Amino acid sequence: MHILIAAPEGLTIPPASGGSVQIYLHSLIPALTGRDGLNVTLLSPGTERTRMHGSGLTHEVYTGPRFATTSYEQWVLRQIARLRPDIIQIENRPKLANRVLRLRRQTTFLQTAKVILNLHSTTFLGPMHGSQKLIGQTLRDVDAVVVNSHYLKRATARRFGIGDLSFPATVIYPGVDLRRFGTEGSRRSLHRPLRLIFVGRVIQLKGVAVLIEAVRQLVRRGIPVKLTIVGKTPPWERSYGLRVHKASSTLPIQWKGFVSPRRLPKLLTNHDLLVLPSQRREAFGLVNLEAMAAGLPVIGSRVGGIPEVVTKDSGVLVDDYHSPTAFANAIAQLVQKPQLYRELKAGATKRSKEFTWQNTASNFERLYQQLSAPRSNQPD
Repeated sequence: MHILIAAPEGLTIPPASGGSVQIYLHSLIPALTGRDGLNVTLLSPGTERTRMHGSGLTHEVYTGPRFATTSYEQWVLRQIARLRPDIIQIENRPKLANRVLRLRRQTTFLQTAKVILNLHSTTFLGPMHGSQKLIGQTLRDVDAVVVNSHYLKRATARRFGIGDLSFPATVIYPGVDLRRFGTEGSRRSLHRPLRLIFVGRVIQLKGVAVLIEAVRQLVRRGIPVKLTIVGKTPPWERSYGLRVHKASSTLPIQWKGFVSPRRLPKLLTNHDLLVLPSQRREAFGLVNLEAMAAGLPVIGSRVGGIPEVVTKDSGVLVDDYHSPTAFANAIAQLVQKPQLYRELKAGATKRSKEFTWQNTASNFERLYQQLSAPRSNQPD
């Protein structure tokens, strides 16, 4: 069975410049390849030097202007027409999935190919990325939609008024590389001062301003604390970035900027807690899982798909997530109750082991087999 997976435009794989979908694919692809009966072709921006290699894997790289979406999509369509795969998996781009469906209708040699849209968030479901009518129809017309959380499945169905019977969505959780983020040799007690870390884009959605104010409150209470902020501000949030930098100027806060995925595991293990005060619903939050695998309890917002990952045994979910005081209280509680911290630390490590890329790949393989089976053999 030939599986073609098309990454989004823009960032390369391997993810030298980050990108959540790129990081996801860089881990999923090796777990998929080498399985009996599966041949995988990955399409992504890149160079000959960045091409991935592996048994059962072909990595075709697009070397044109990386952020020229139309040019990249045309290249993807040409590769699909040339390679004629059995399964076409489009990552997080409903408009491109729609173009693939049109190509299938227009070409006899793709009539039996199955099209999967793998949704990672609601971002590209919005009106800035295509007409809502077209996106809704695409969700109905593809052979399968994969989502990374039950929350994302519900939110997508609600947004486009799609009932369960006409929305072929399968929840497949991402995984975490336990070898990279393992906790062997990590300390069991809190540092002093307490080491907090935030990982993500510095944008309003992620709640950096809330976290900075929570740190200010902890300092006023006499709780020794140090916060490391990992991530950069995109151009369209520049004024927000300037504002939060200014707000942090007198506080024990270190701004790291972008940190490559390769360096992140060591950075996480040098901290005590991951704090992510998301201000709107997030589909999954892979960094929560990575931090837990590194032995860090997570203090996060009770929104979106986050509660599907972070449980009461592996972290603290804040209901009043707009409130800096609520986050300060959650952090202070773990300082005041070191035994609770140790229990959550052990729980975070245990919970992370339930999410592996091999499990993720096995779930995709099962979906591919279901889609490829003759109709009489498919489950009701």
